Amino acid sequence: MLSERLNMNQSKVSVILPAHNEEEALREIVLSVQGALTENGITGEVIVVDDGSEDRTMEVAESLTKEISGLKVLSHRVNLGKTAAIETGIKGSTGDFVVFMDADLQYNPRDIPLFLKPFESGFDFVNGWRNFSKYPLRKRVPSKIYNFLARKMFKVNVHDMNCGYKAFRREVAEDFEFKPGYHRYFVGVAARKGYKICEVEVNLSGRRYGRSSFGWRRLIEGSLDLVSVWLLMIIARKPMLIFGLGGMTLSGIGFFLLLDLIASQIIYGVPLVLRPLLIISLILIVSGIQLFSMGLIAELFLSKRRQNSEHNS
Repeated sequence: MLSERLNMNQSKVSVILPAHNEEEALREIVLSVQGALTENGITGEVIVVDDGSEDRTMEVAESLTKEISGLKVLSHRVNLGKTAAIETGIKGSTGDFVVFMDADLQYNPRDIPLFLKPFESGFDFVNGWRNFSKYPLRKRVPSKIYNFLARKMFKVNVHDMNCGYKAFRREVAEDFEFKPGYHRYFVGVAARKGYKICEVEVNLSGRRYGRSSFGWRRLIEGSLDLVSVWLLMIIARKPMLIFGLGGMTLSGIGFFLLLDLIASQIIYGVPLVLRPLLIISLILIVSGIQLFSMGLIAELFLSKRRQNSEHNS
């Protein structure tokens, strides 16, 4: 039984609920999470992170502490975003396993045991997988495109990278980047770091309170963040792949432009110093050399860092 296995290992589960303007849903979601832990005999804690709400979310959360023993309530003075709320929750948690889900009642807390079961088989990160058929077309198509691109970039075979229901071992969080919007890519980062990933299908309900934050602005921001995280991961592993290749490309273009200018002067007698392209070609050559040098320095730095890490271990 799952609860028996976790208790034998003296394990504890921390369930984090990032909440922004969720006064209507908060009481029900907190009680549901606590009920799911109790019913399954799971030792755990519930952590509500009020992310700068303008409504009574904080009041509702504080009132619940009188009913639920051990409920933790953390808060931000202003809205810092979901990634910051998750980071605050993780820092304030004490569990060996961390589960986080949206506080809007679209996810079912009774699915928590489904997220914990794979840890028994050695998995490190469990990603939720929503049934997109329940989404309207305007949401379904962008989500499928987004997830297709994310799978290709991160080389991780999951259906729903942006699902707001995830679980992972505590040590996995040490490799996360907690920049705004980066919670969408935790599973991609975990996969690139070598952690074992699996996914479970989750029950998805319609939003009963408040308004959905989905929109084209969010989609565009998410796509830009996707490219940003992907590039940063490549740069962190192989800086020469970006800086070296970019530098060689720029210098190559500049060099061929310069050759063309020299050929024009020799063949057609066009004075080299009168050509505006001369300045452009020189700028490209110099910029390319600088980029290549930056990549080389970064490679040397990473090499030294790896050597120190192996020596310390």
